[in-house]
Amino acid sequence: MLISILNPAANGFNEAGARDRLYKAAGGHLIAPRFLVDKSSWATSNFSSADYQFHDEPARGHKINNVEESVRRKFLFKEKPHLEVDYSKGYINKAFTPRRRDGELFTHEIYQMTPAQLIYHINAYRHKARRAGKRMNIFDDSAVKERGNTLKNWELWYLNISQYEIYRHDDPIIDKLLHNLAMLPVTDSKQLSGGTQLKLKLTYSDDLNGLWKPMRFTRDTETLINHYYFSDYERHTAEIAAFHLDRVFGFRRSPPISGRILNITADIKRYASDRFRKTMFYSPVGNLCFYGKCSYYCDSNHAICGHPDWIEGSVAAFLPEDDFAPREHRRNPWRRSYSRYRKAVWETEPDYCDGVKQTPPFNSGRVLIDLIDLHIFDFIQGNMDRHHYEVYDFPEDWKNDTIPVLLDNGRGWGKMYRDEISILVPLQQCCQVRYSTLQKLILFDEGPYKLSKLLDYSTSKDPLYPILVGGHLPAVDRRVKIILKELQKCISDHGWKKVVIDDGF
Repeated sequence: MLISILNPAANGFNEAGARDRLYKAAGGHLIAPRFLVDKSSWATSNFSSADYQFHDEPARGHKINNVEESVRRKFLFKEKPHLEVDYSKGYINKAFTPRRRDGELFTHEIYQMTPAQLIYHINAYRHKARRAGKRMNIFDDSAVKERGNTLKNWELWYLNISQYEIYRHDDPIIDKLLHNLAMLPVTDSKQLSGGTQLKLKLTYSDDLNGLWKPMRFTRDTETLINHYYFSDYERHTAEIAAFHLDRVFGFRRSPPISGRILNITADIKRYASDRFRKTMFYSPVGNLCFYGKCSYYCDSNHAICGHPDWIEGSVAAFLPEDDFAPREHRRNPWRRSYSRYRKAVWETEPDYCDGVKQTPPFNSGRVLIDLIDLHIFDFIQGNMDRHHYEVYDFPEDWKNDTIPVLLDNGRGWGKMYRDEISILVPLQQCCQVRYSTLQKLILFDEGPYKLSKLLDYSTSKDPLYPILVGGHLPAVDRRVKIILKELQKCISDHGWKKVVIDDGF
């Protein structure tokens, strides 16, 4: 019944053009659910399509309550759409948030911005208003002053890693660092131990270190429907796309990642150990191949081959070493069973989140809401492989007041036409979402640009563009709508204040 009330078509709502769009944005996702929840004593049968039409101003002396006034004056009266009606900020901030902030996501100007301007605006959102995060202080201040302008790009990046972000929203060094990852000469390479699939550590001419993952197959190759998530290859394009998705969302929790074309002879074979060289061979058509040593897919039947010795890959800039900035490895409560025969506990217990909320570190601070952000991020890219995540464990007084670092996204973007709803189980069970994340989801759904457009624009600067092809970009927009639909259910069932968490980030 609720969904039919919120659906303008179901109630014969036929207002044209911008008003229909405005109603859809406000009522279809957020405004009407809160309107109903606040008036819990009102039966849904008391509502009709007339309650959601664009009426004239009420007659002088007509008394209406604050909720009605907030909803009707901001969203239902005749106002110019987009340029003057701020449907998210006006309703959410003024009606239900007690304080004002310097940064706002929805402004009058967003509908006149280019994709580049909008991405910057999303990243700058709330930057001035949020609590200032402490810097890592990896380098001694006296040493930094002594070196002055001789600091390298990766060192300048390290200087700005802080408690709440891997890089600043306005840091020009990040684009320079991406260029370095793609273009600087490689002076050393070696295979890293551990992990299920092959990866190399690259060292560049400026001492920058990067984690290189090779291209396994073409961009339009999907995960086989009968393969389990833990049997899939990692995709180099998935790592690149995940960095840009994180950037477009304004999370800034992923280290810089760029595409890179290597020459196997000059960049890998030259520096390879004798053991690694033994895994190299020429294919029947003369392409240079290798397979290295790892847990899975490191044999001659799963070799990585160049054309004839050139090969694509992704390179992620190394984060500071653990000696300077240690990271804590945490188990994801919604970790999958990694078994073909049994399910994880959360798959069989609908109230699983209630137990998580009572368990440290998820019982206080921002840890749980960050984890839900992480699963929203994973759902959009289709990554089912989030068994652990990492947080900075330095300095000690940060404790649980810091961000999860978004690493190891290679198993995302494997399916264009299948949406893995189980990734959203933390959102479904806990029914909580960060306020700013919700606003961004509305923005990506309602425009002025869809998330797919912004993501495609952001990845267009990568040397391996196009990164996402075929049905991957439409899938992004489809998954945003699915997330909003799940949130609509949560708000309808539990109320706005219990679902939407406004922690200032």
